[in-house]
This record gives sequence, structure tokens and C-alpha cells, in this order.
Amino acid sequence: MQLQVKQLGRALSHESTSELAATNMDRLVSMLFHHIKTAEEAYYVGEMARGVDSTVAAKVSLTQDLVPVIGAKQ
Repeated sequence: MQLQVKQLGRALSHESTSELAATNMDRLVSMLFHHIKTAEEAYYVGEMARGVDSTVAAKVSLTQDLVPVIGAKQ
């Protein structure tokens, strides 16, 4: 997963690949949001975001910040 998010960060920085990368990033964040159920899972996702591009890290950390909201809904 860490390799994938690093590749997305690189692709986001290139004009020719940024649109597809943004779509893929949105899809990944959506998948993570719908599958993360515990704080431990959110922590793992946050650890995978270490060293990635700031745009990618911001989206992944947003997903991590929403975990308490997910838990409250269940």
C-alpha cells in the first residue's frame, strides 16, 4: 500500500497523469473510509502514509481523522 500511495503522489505532480491519479486517489480514499472500522486500522493507514507526497498524506489523514465518526455511527 505504501508503494501505491507514493506512486500516486508522483503521478499527481505530473500534469499528464494528474487527472487519472486524482481519480485513483479518490477511489483509494473512499475504499479506506468504507473499510476502516477501528482506531488500529486507522493507525495502520496513517503509518502507510509516512513519507508520501503531502497531497496524498492530507487525503489519507483525513480518512484517519474520520474513524471516530465511523465508530459513532455504528
